[in-house]
Amino acid sequence: MVQDIPPFGDNKTFAGQDGPDGGHKTASNIGGAIRFASNKRDDISTDYLRRATIRRDVVIEPLMQLGCHADVVKESRTIVDFATLALLVNERVDIPGKCIAEDAPPRGGEDASMAPIMRVLQKEQDLSLLAVGTVVPSEYYTEADARSAVKYADHMLAMITERLNPSLGIDVQKKADARFDMSFKPGAHRR
Repeated sequence: MVQDIPPFGDNKTFAGQDGPDGGHKTASNIGGAIRFASNKRDDISTDYLRRATIRRDVVIEPLMQLGCHADVVKESRTIVDFATLALLVNERVDIPGKCIAEDAPPRGGEDASMAPIMRVLQKEQDLSLLAVGTVVPSEYYTEADARSAVKYADHMLAMITERLNPSLGIDVQKKADARFDMSFKPGAHRR
C-alpha cells in the first residue's frame, strides 16, 4: 500500500482510515512505501542538497585538519547519502521501492561512476558497524583515504546538484579540487 503523506514523519491522521491498533492511521504507522506529496518534492530535494553541502563546507575541513580520517570517510558517506536522497525524491522514486539497474532508463556516462562510489563507501560504512559501536579507529584510515573519500563525495554532490539544478534552481559552485579520482581503495595502504 502506498499513501500520500506529509514528509518527515508528521503524525497527522488520515480521516476514515483505521490503523493497526484500530485507531486512525498516522504517517508513522502506515505500512508500505511512503510517497511524498508532489508539491513538497522540490523543497525536500533542496533541503537534502543543502544539508549535504553544509556537511561538505563546514564539517569536512575541520575534521581533516584535526586528522580525524575515519570521521571524514563517515561524513563523506553521509554527504553521498543526502545527495542520493535528493535525487531519488526529485526523480519520484518512492522509498522504499524496488529498483532494478537493468530496468533503469539510459543516462549519461557520468552516472556510471555512481555505482562504484556507492559500493566503496557502503563497504566503509559496513566496516564501521563491525567495530565497537559505530566507530572505526582513526589510524585505520590514512589522509589519502580521507581525501579520496571527500573526492567521491564532491563528485556525487556536484553531479547530482548539476542534474537537479534546472528543476530546483540551485546555485552550482564547482570546487577547485573536485576532480574525480577513483584511486581510493579502502585498506590498500595495509598489508
